[in-house]
Amino acid sequence: KSVLMIYMILTKKMVMDTLKEDNTMEYLTVLKEALENEDSETSHYASSIIMLLQEKTQNRIMKKEKEFFLHPENEETGRELEQELYELLVSRLLTEENLKKYYLQYTKISDRLLKEELPGEEIFLHRLAICYQQGDFTDAQNILTRYEKSYPGSEDAVLARIKLCIYTRDGDGLTKFMEELGKRPVVLTQKTLEYIRFFRQGGKK
Repeated sequence: KSVLMIYMILTKKMVMDTLKEDNTMEYLTVLKEALENEDSETSHYASSIIMLLQEKTQNRIMKKEKEFFLHPENEETGRELEQELYELLVSRLLTEENLKKYYLQYTKISDRLLKEELPGEEIFLHRLAICYQQGDFTDAQNILTRYEKSYPGSEDAVLARIKLCIYTRDGDGLTKFMEELGKRPVVLTQKTLEYIRFFRQGGKK
């Protein structure tokens, strides 16, 4: 029994040590669940790894902020900072209170990147995701309108419009959009066609 217990402890420690070195953000949901584990050792390991991940993430962001402050003309650094901030916000790694300042930082760098003549699609998609997360549908509408004009042939823009209509419960807007969809120069794949079939069938599968 004692040998089995030692084996379980060592196995658990090996798993947790691996998570420390791995891309831990992928396992954040599992780690948060482990915090509620009745086994105090498991919850302790999970807590320490989450704290380590918080520290690593915040340090990376501070490093990128410094680089961008020193070289604001470097667009690549700006995009890297936007990516880091976006991943932090959608991960919910920090408490909502601690995330407030990062929302402000994200909006600032996102606004800057969106002022480019043709921002990358991921910049639009990231901003829309954060708008939905914050319930800011007015900003989402403005961002999406520009996204559609910038990328008229984008399937992701079509999907984003459908999702915005769903989030805002805009049935009339969705109906009108569906009617005009055939005029758009866009090729749709299964991920979008499933939504379209669903709504054209009156919400019946």
